[in-house]
Amino acid sequence: MKEVTNAKYILLAINDYKNLGREQFFKKFGLRKSTRQQFDYFIHFEGQSYECKPIFQAAYHYEFKEKLSKTSGVNKYIKPNLELLGFDVVAADPFLSLPQICNAYYWVNIGTSFKEVAEYKFLWAPESTVNEKGNTVIDAGWKAVPNIRKGDVIFCNYKGSIIHVAIAKSNAYASPRPENRSFVQWKESGYRVDIELVTLKTPIPNSEFKEDFVPLFNGYCQPKLFTKTYTVAQNYMVRLPNSAGGFLLDLIGEEALKIHDGIATSVGANIPEGSEREAIVKARVGQGVFREEVMKYWKDSCALTNVRYRQLLIASHILPWQHSNSVEKVDKFNGLALAPTADKLFDKGLISFDDNGQILIKEFLCADTLIKLGINNKMKINGLEKEHFKYLSRHRELFHFN
Repeated sequence: MKEVTNAKYILLAINDYKNLGREQFFKKFGLRKSTRQQFDYFIHFEGQSYECKPIFQAAYHYEFKEKLSKTSGVNKYIKPNLELLGFDVVAADPFLSLPQICNAYYWVNIGTSFKEVAEYKFLWAPESTVNEKGNTVIDAGWKAVPNIRKGDVIFCNYKGSIIHVAIAKSNAYASPRPENRSFVQWKESGYRVDIELVTLKTPIPNSEFKEDFVPLFNGYCQPKLFTKTYTVAQNYMVRLPNSAGGFLLDLIGEEALKIHDGIATSVGANIPEGSEREAIVKARVGQGVFREEVMKYWKDSCALTNVRYRQLLIASHILPWQHSNSVEKVDKFNGLALAPTADKLFDKGLISFDDNGQILIKEFLCADTLIKLGINNKMKINGLEKEHFKYLSRHRELFHFN
């Protein structure tokens, strides 16, 4: 077995994995079918993880034009080779079942394309238009469309409510203007995204969440989702911060499970079944095995306030359930036992904690409100272990405390 000598071959393999999806990637390179759980080492690259061995085998194929069917040991040979090329290799998958954590979240105002989206299952936006002066212009609401990748989640707004949640079945690709789009100022060229559609049994009116959404997330949307008067801005598509995507999925409730399954299916991941799935479902609302283990760890006491009243305490995920993979969803170290007030503040990203347990508070929360809630900036959690740190770090990142 020879060494891969250039990082570009690893990047080619990673790009294939991302574009083809796991199943087709394995088929293309003639690799044996297996689950992610069967691999011990993973490349952590640009916020995602990839199994070391198959990526290396594909890169080997690119460089040496031959199939590498047998390896001399991932830990002994492949891992050092990848690290020498500058890649971060970890001994456990940090994103096991990664596809249920999508790359990105978007919002689309479907308007007159409502029937087209429902019937033909695709989204389309022009590349550019021509303004009154005859200049070519790219609308702010179109800029996000070419960046959509397979597995991304798109909330579909129609007449003031979220009515569908779309899951991208493909990366965005260049596509001519659909026949029914007759606006002559649009250029013929544009971008299309094929989607799987989950239609909500009960649409979610924007009026139900905009008051919470705007102060927490609107400033991080590209472009801003809501105007100063709290109406939805007239942009076709908006890139949402991940925290906003999780917030909206929480509003959807149990139907979010269909969306997680759809993301997993779109990129060829396994969907948990049986008792594993049951534990994950119960963990969404802080119940089942997850709650029992979290309460046991924190000795039936609020980690922040020390309130000891088990019936009141909530097993709160540090990294929210919507952003956790199947292992993280039920990991006791991804949980804090919190009294209701503390749980609500933490869940909404209004407070967080550093690795020493010191409370971090959003600046816009006024002192009077905090006093009434029994929260102050001197509070601290004791009893954290190193296993908590990765979750706290991601909570801080998710809610912009860093």
